[in-house]
Amino acid sequence: MKHWLSRLPIRGKLMFLATIVICVALFISGAVLIYYAHSNGDSALHHRLETQARIMALSSSAALAFEDEAAAKNTLMALAGDSAILAANIVHADGSPFVEQVFAKGATHDVRQDGDVIHVTADIMLDGKIGAVHLWAAKGELNVLLVRAFLVLALAAIASLIVALLAASRLQRIISDPILALAETADSVKRTRDYSLRVTATSEDEVGKLVVAFNDMLAQTDAQGAELHAYQAELEHKVEVRTTELASALKDAQAAAQAKADFLANMSHEIRTPMNGVIGMLDLMDAQALDPQRRSMLETARNSAESLLGIINDVLDFSKIDAGKLTLEDIDVELVSLAEEVSTLFARQAHTKGVEVACLVESNVPALVRGDPVRLRQVLANLMGNAIKFTEHGEVSLIIRAERAREANTTIEIVIRDTGIGMAPQSVARLFQSFTQADTSTTRKFGGTGLGLAITKKLIDAMRGTIEVTSEPGKGSTFTVKLPMSVGSTVATVRRADLSGLNLLIIDDHATNRVVIEHYLQSLRVRNASASSAREGLRLLRAAKEAGKPFDMVLLDYQMPEMDGLAFLRALRSDPAIEQTKCLVLSSMGDRQSGVDELDISAWLNKPVRQAQLYSAVAMVAGVSAGWSAKGVPVDLSQVARQPSGYTDARVLLVEDNVVNQQVALRMLSTCGISAHIAVNGLEALNRIQSEHFDLVFMDCQMPVMDGYQATRKIRDWERTTGVPRLPIIAMTANAMQGDRERCIDAGMDDYISKPIKRDALNAALARWASAGERALETTSTSVPQASASSGALDLAAFEQLRELFDGDVNDVIDSYLSDSTTQIDSMTNAVALQDRDVIGRSAHSMKSSSRSLGAHDVSKLAESIEGAARGSGSMEEIKTLIGKLKWAQTLVASQLISMRGAEPNSAAG
Repeated sequence: MKHWLSRLPIRGKLMFLATIVICVALFISGAVLIYYAHSNGDSALHHRLETQARIMALSSSAALAFEDEAAAKNTLMALAGDSAILAANIVHADGSPFVEQVFAKGATHDVRQDGDVIHVTADIMLDGKIGAVHLWAAKGELNVLLVRAFLVLALAAIASLIVALLAASRLQRIISDPILALAETADSVKRTRDYSLRVTATSEDEVGKLVVAFNDMLAQTDAQGAELHAYQAELEHKVEVRTTELASALKDAQAAAQAKADFLANMSHEIRTPMNGVIGMLDLMDAQALDPQRRSMLETARNSAESLLGIINDVLDFSKIDAGKLTLEDIDVELVSLAEEVSTLFARQAHTKGVEVACLVESNVPALVRGDPVRLRQVLANLMGNAIKFTEHGEVSLIIRAERAREANTTIEIVIRDTGIGMAPQSVARLFQSFTQADTSTTRKFGGTGLGLAITKKLIDAMRGTIEVTSEPGKGSTFTVKLPMSVGSTVATVRRADLSGLNLLIIDDHATNRVVIEHYLQSLRVRNASASSAREGLRLLRAAKEAGKPFDMVLLDYQMPEMDGLAFLRALRSDPAIEQTKCLVLSSMGDRQSGVDELDISAWLNKPVRQAQLYSAVAMVAGVSAGWSAKGVPVDLSQVARQPSGYTDARVLLVEDNVVNQQVALRMLSTCGISAHIAVNGLEALNRIQSEHFDLVFMDCQMPVMDGYQATRKIRDWERTTGVPRLPIIAMTANAMQGDRERCIDAGMDDYISKPIKRDALNAALARWASAGERALETTSTSVPQASASSGALDLAAFEQLRELFDGDVNDVIDSYLSDSTTQIDSMTNAVALQDRDVIGRSAHSMKSSSRSLGAHDVSKLAESIEGAARGSGSMEEIKTLIGKLKWAQTLVASQLISMRGAEPNSAAG
């Protein structure tokens, strides 16, 4: 009702209210009138009946006194003229009836008993009361009177209501018209924003006052609008001026930022150029035969150069992060190998201080996760380097576990724990601030810029992770990093021999090392026991032999107090009961120590032990690894087999203007058997490439006359114009800023090597792009890929490194690769028919990774092209053509792999 009333216009509200008021007034007045009429009628009827009763009493006194019933009845019959009277009787003084007369016609019952009947009496007096007259009358005439009164009143009310509404409909306009005029004017002002409109006041009452106030409000608003318009014009002018100033300031800021970036790039180039000469020459000297004193001086110089390069990299990284230029990759990362590589990298440095390095990747950690491997490695390296720097004795351990693992996502927890100097709580609070250390006095003792942990914190934040530190002075520190990561794509797994029947004894004085090896052996379902000293190990060996459950093998730490590994081996071989026990030595000293060969050790592993190496070594020593015998020649698994590069006939053009860099690069290439040709700028390189044949180009980016970017673009234009095969061009630059690699790729270069150049990076680039005098495979070419004459479809250097990683037993790897590559090709072929680009991309990505690991670079490049086409805008016809080439290249690889199954190391190189 309230909602309906609120929607009525004001005229309707006034009419509705008038109607309600009139109806209420009529109802009240009518009720009062009806009540009054009813009361008057009832009183008049009683008075009439009482009067008639008294008359009958006077008239019938003689008849009652003489008992004359006929005269009494005649007297009562006088009442027949009154239609309201129903019955009458005369009774004696004692109440006994005398005569009775009923006037109600057709009554079949005693009407005197009806409820709607009036009863009156009058005494008959004759020298006292001699009797009484009783009259009974109906109220019917009273009811008729009420009905008539109600009808008259209703007619009067209707007439009054009509007249009142007609009057109200005209009188309400006195109120509604000014209000409606106000509403219409307000609506016009809202629509037209014309504040000059006014409403005419027609009265001096409240409505008139409202109209005057409304007009005043419009006048004030109109004045304010004029003021606001003037202020707006002034403000627009100020905004225009400020915008011009801001645009100029932004331009200046962008110019300053670009100047800063250019300065950093130039500083990177200028600093790295001489560093290239220093580190490059030191790296070349390392391959020479030097006496111990010169070797020591060389190591000191190289360590100093590496430290200086690390400081330079920290400053550049901090500048990139601070400028918001940091971007993260999202690719598959193998956490096990990444953690083990970082631990191995710092193991020798830690050993020189007498510090043990342990690495444990728990079994619940996914084989692959999605992330940025370079930045993950940087985080691990910074934290491990920091831990070793501040640890004088004891151990540094790296532990990786998966927390709250789910089907597609997990939280990776990385724990770096050390037994170093520790920190006070107030020092922890400022630990991740730039250019600070926990204790400034440590700078002189331990060195460092104070940027490493600040960069680490920013990298972890960029990965949406957290880092926490718990530390106590003198008791070491624990850094805990938690990173949310998605699980990587599935890759083929290598089949392993069953080692569950073995029983091994671990002897190591460091509890963390024992825990790591126990965890790895448990994941292989190998029974094991541990001893914390060599003497305890001898006791356990003898006890097991006496119990008839001898240990099959001992995993022995070579550096232990009281009795070291050499003393243990001598004691073992001198005891007839246990002298046949096989021993696998674990050492932080690097190369095999003298004096151990005659003690019949089965294998020598460097710490920190890698999980794959441990498995391969145990399998080899136990004699369950295919292609190897437990009685074979003892193997030093820490030594890398050197293989002929397979690209000594390649014609390489080195484009470099700096004489020192020319000398470094030429000497490094010469160690790979390559005699390179030199061009001192991009223009000379372009002329020589157009007139001579080259298989590979190393291109510096900053040169006079024509820089590397311009030269590369002109070379690519010339190739497209003439139709010659694509020439692999590798950027070799001292620029190391954000976007430098992308700039090289955008210019048409195929790869990127940052200065200072190291032999490993150079060898890797040659392995990827040089193929024994032939140009690298042009994936966009229409020709069928061919294997090189000398190395076939495989990069033998990469394959030999893989063979060494698996301790010579690569048959399972070959079988897994052949099976998986066939499956992936079939999957891609079927997906082409179904137009499923996601499946094509995943299969190509998996095959690209596995082929690259095996050294099948032609196959890997084709798979990479297929992946790019599937995830880009490549047509299905283009993808189908590339898959055909991939099948042919994989057939060549499969043929060569099958011929190499079971071959001894180096035999494949022929």
